[in-house]
Amino acid sequence: MSTTILALFPTDVLYQIISLLEFSNIIQIISQDDQSFLQLHPSLKTAIGKVIHEKSVIKFNTMYEDSRKTDIPNVYYDYDPRFETKTDCKTMVEFLKIDQFCVDEEIEVEMDVVYRIDAMTEVLDFTEFLQKLRPSTRTKLRLDVTVADGIAYFITHHMNQTRKFNLLGHLKDRLTGISANIASVFGSYQDLQLEQFKNVDTLGFIDGDVTGSFANFKNLTTLKLVGLKYSWRRDDFEFDISQLPLTLKKLGLSHCDRIYLTPSDKELLKTKQFPTIDEFSFQYDSMALPIAIFSALTMMSYAGTYSIKIDAPRPKMFVLIQHLDETLSEFIEEKEFRLKSLVAIQCADSNLLSFATEELALTRCLQITPIEGLSSNLKILYLAGTRMSNTNEIFRHNLSQLTYLNLSVNHDIKWEESNLDFSRYTNLRHLDLGYTGIGQCIDKFIFPDSVETLILDSNELASVSKVSFPRKLKSLDLNNNEIRKLINVAFPDTLEFLNCFYNKIEEVDIAKTNIKTLYLSCGESDFTYPKFTSSINSVQFLKLIGYDVAEFQLPDTLIGLELESCKFDSLNFTPRSSLKYLNVCACPISNINISFPPMLEEININKCDLTGIPPLVGSLQNLKVLRIHSNPMKVATCKFTTTSIEHLSLSTNQIEDVDLQFPENTTTNLKVVAFNDNKLTKFSMTNIGHEKNGVQHANLRELWLIGNNCIKEDEKDAFVASLPASLKYLWLIDSKINWIHSRDHMPQNEFSDAMFVKYVPLDMYYGN
Repeated sequence: MSTTILALFPTDVLYQIISLLEFSNIIQIISQDDQSFLQLHPSLKTAIGKVIHEKSVIKFNTMYEDSRKTDIPNVYYDYDPRFETKTDCKTMVEFLKIDQFCVDEEIEVEMDVVYRIDAMTEVLDFTEFLQKLRPSTRTKLRLDVTVADGIAYFITHHMNQTRKFNLLGHLKDRLTGISANIASVFGSYQDLQLEQFKNVDTLGFIDGDVTGSFANFKNLTTLKLVGLKYSWRRDDFEFDISQLPLTLKKLGLSHCDRIYLTPSDKELLKTKQFPTIDEFSFQYDSMALPIAIFSALTMMSYAGTYSIKIDAPRPKMFVLIQHLDETLSEFIEEKEFRLKSLVAIQCADSNLLSFATEELALTRCLQITPIEGLSSNLKILYLAGTRMSNTNEIFRHNLSQLTYLNLSVNHDIKWEESNLDFSRYTNLRHLDLGYTGIGQCIDKFIFPDSVETLILDSNELASVSKVSFPRKLKSLDLNNNEIRKLINVAFPDTLEFLNCFYNKIEEVDIAKTNIKTLYLSCGESDFTYPKFTSSINSVQFLKLIGYDVAEFQLPDTLIGLELESCKFDSLNFTPRSSLKYLNVCACPISNINISFPPMLEEININKCDLTGIPPLVGSLQNLKVLRIHSNPMKVATCKFTTTSIEHLSLSTNQIEDVDLQFPENTTTNLKVVAFNDNKLTKFSMTNIGHEKNGVQHANLRELWLIGNNCIKEDEKDAFVASLPASLKYLWLIDSKINWIHSRDHMPQNEFSDAMFVKYVPLDMYYGN
């Protein structure tokens, strides 16, 4: 539409047009515009602003593009939005563009960010992301951050304790909710003040990294605190539960042992006003329950409390009962709770079965008998590890509303004596029967067609060719069984995910399926390499272990391919291939031709007897990550024809010489370069192309040279002076120490003012 025509439309007409567009199209208009076009058309800008305001919430979820994430939340813990991959913005650039637009135009809208961090480099990406967000009093911000467990541990113990930083100070007026399993991603200890979060309605963090109190919180409805499990630190955040704001409705405490209650005098406590909590969640699966937990239950619960979740070791559950002076079921009955959800891990109180109306989870318990009083309105039933002997007691109940049923780890079930007809549960969508010893009885099971996720792992299944699978089945887990053939199996057309790892599958025929993600392994150790020749034209993500794939026709639909301990003479991709991720491990490919497809973004080649970097790698226009580890490579040479690569790791090889070249007079996108644990005796930045033929690595953050002897002590100053100003992490000192048992003697970052100053193992750093 031309500029002249646009100017003729009034704002309300443009609004009607814009409101008909998909929101992705609106984002595209904003993200591609340099603002000059919209500045020339204020009516169009106003119309876009009105549509955004009426949307009220804009979502950005970093999980959207990474379909390789396989984390599945436990149903008996809180629902986790991080596992929802719905998003309005597909990239960080898109989100920052629309966020800037909303801030500039003072649009009242909430920006809802769900951010997942799986590698140390992504921590730095996240800090830069926060710094780019601008302050506002009208455009609000909700942050929900998850850091992978291993990364969170190293952040906690390797953060530079002398460096002060607060990445949220400029955003305090925007925040409506903030949660992270480690607060250090937001700032350093004692620089993060609770006061700056006083306007949020949701707060969740790991303790030890904030100071202050909840005194000025006026809107807080949800509080989730996670303690430092197995920590030797004694600066953990501690708080008095009597100071919690009266607005609080949801309280979750996990491994927090430094909580207390004042005053201790019971008479004085009677005059104290406490918040009335709707949802309690206490997870202390490896430590004692603090006394304050009992106080919170007794003083903050009321008739409207509808959810109680307690995960504690069985002896600690007995302690809970002692402090309550009654069983948990008696306590619930006395309080007259109308519970929708009850989760009691390792609590063998059969009377609890009758208290939950929608969700009931009693797992890892002593045998619960009889199973009586289950509500007919139950939607979620989780009885894993309860040592039940058959399913008949469950089947006697009318559970027509059930959508989720988990009976896993009940290996004492006698299926020959059990009712195998699950078809009565016509609303069931998730059924987990893993590790229940089904064996040959699988052929007699009757599943409802409504089931979308079926888990049958670790059941000694020899065949599934006679199984009648649900017609709406999307995900099937057959992991760790004894299946040898997938021939003539009646998989439904709806099936998208099939996991057959740790079987002994020698023959496969899934040509007539629509499977998108497929995991297969032979499971044999005699290196017979059964041939994999099945046609899988619909598969997008494929992982194979222990196959001869020489005659396998790689489909153009593949996005991710992982081959481990496989045999092949070549890997041939067509120019139409959609492959983005290639992972080859323990496959002898030193003299094998691989025609790398043009769309590749990430390559991992480990333990494959490579003697050099495959030459064709340098010509891949979209390649961002290249990792070649544990190969007998002595010379690392590559001529890159593009600047797209960001992470280059050539660690644990036998490299003696390096020569990397990049296009002349360019600034590359390199962020991380790693040559640790090789045999380099000399190294300079020109070896990786910096300041050679006009090339600048102006975005380089980290350089790994640990485990070599290439920079002598008297050469260090000159070498540091040759580094680009962007580089903040330089690891030089030889790592031939047992760093696990020598925490205080880990190699140090040469830049002492950086966020991290201790050496982090590279596999943890990259999230491998």
